Amino acid sequence: MNTLSEKAGLAIECLEGWNRLIEPIVDYINDYNENFPEEDKIHIKQIKEKFGGLRFYTDKKTEHLKNMIEVAEHESIHTCEICGSKYDIGQTADGWITTCCRKCIQELANKEKRNRRWYSQADKIVIDIKYGDSD
Repeated sequence: MNTLSEKAGLAIECLEGWNRLIEPIVDYINDYNENFPEEDKIHIKQIKEKFGGLRFYTDKKTEHLKNMIEVAEHESIHTCEICGSKYDIGQTADGWITTCCRKCIQELANKEKRNRRWYSQADKIVIDIKYGDSD
């Protein structure tokens, strides 16, 4: 587990590019829990990627926590899950959906030695990413 996973108390099931979206929520929950007995504490049930977006599940929520989670989940679909960039974002269009920037999808294609399809949010088109191409 990475440091954020340890802070959250469970394995985080998404890539590190979304850590800056997740960490303030985990910090809020940990700070909140310092002031309450066990039966009133907020417990994180799961943090994961689903359909290209962040999902953050807890057993209970304050209004503030609910808003923090909504903002983070919305921001995740405009943030590269791999590197955290907010520039030139899209989603893979060839199987499992991953929200990532054009640079990271090219690196994935090259690493996997296979072509990828990627939907550009800015251009609103599907682009064929050829492995072996440079960034």
